[in-house]
Amino acid sequence: MPPQAKFLQALAAKSLETIRLTESLSIDPENSDVRAALQTHLDRLVEDARAEGFAELEAAALSAVQRLVAEDYSRESVQAVRMLAWRYEALAGVEQASGTRPVVREQSAEEVSPAMALRGRRVLLADDDSQVRWFYVGVLREAGARVVEARDGVHALELARESPPEIILADIVMPRLDGLGLCAAVRREPRLDGVPIVLLSWRDDFLDRMRELAVKAQDYLRKELPAEQLLARVAALLEPLRQLEAALHTEGEARGDLTDIG
Repeated sequence: MPPQAKFLQALAAKSLETIRLTESLSIDPENSDVRAALQTHLDRLVEDARAEGFAELEAAALSAVQRLVAEDYSRESVQAVRMLAWRYEALAGVEQASGTRPVVREQSAEEVSPAMALRGRRVLLADDDSQVRWFYVGVLREAGARVVEARDGVHALELARESPPEIILADIVMPRLDGLGLCAAVRREPRLDGVPIVLLSWRDDFLDRMRELAVKAQDYLRKELPAEQLLARVAALLEPLRQLEAALHTEGEARGDLTDIG
């Protein structure tokens, strides 16, 4: 087995160990032994990724270690590490032949996988946390989506006006314009009013509050949602658009057939 294939196989186990350590820190944030174990674990991941030529994973893991130390193992920095684990767990499942796409099982004629549903779709992602953007961009692009990144709500609105996306994923808490404000601004734009919006947060109470306020978002997701579930939720929101496109395509073919007959 090639060295890179062995490394990919080992990533699943590395992901589980990372998640186990972050869960332990969630329970006991001041546990120095667990902190040291997590840092050692990530340092080894950085070394292994560098040795096997996975530059993106190396950079992400290194950034996670630096953030942990800089923020003294804050809740947010530990959550960012957990997101990294979800990300490279997904990487462990990519098909060896292509190295870029998740393995997609065969579908029935009526069934559309998330990977198929997202292929070529325009996704606008707004979050001021670069680690969160890295996670979502990687997962969505591996599923074939075309992702545009925004660092805050104002930036996201500018990008959406320039080129309307087919779905928007936005953090609730952002500088300049937060997710609530972005949602309201998008709904005031005739060209954007029908675009589905997904609001993101680490905190369930924030998401519950957004639901109570009826902010006209189509879904509300915790940021550490596993990659597979994230893709499924986004694909479900894009399903009406897919069905409309399929209907228009069928109608167009029917008109073409009638023209040929005439």
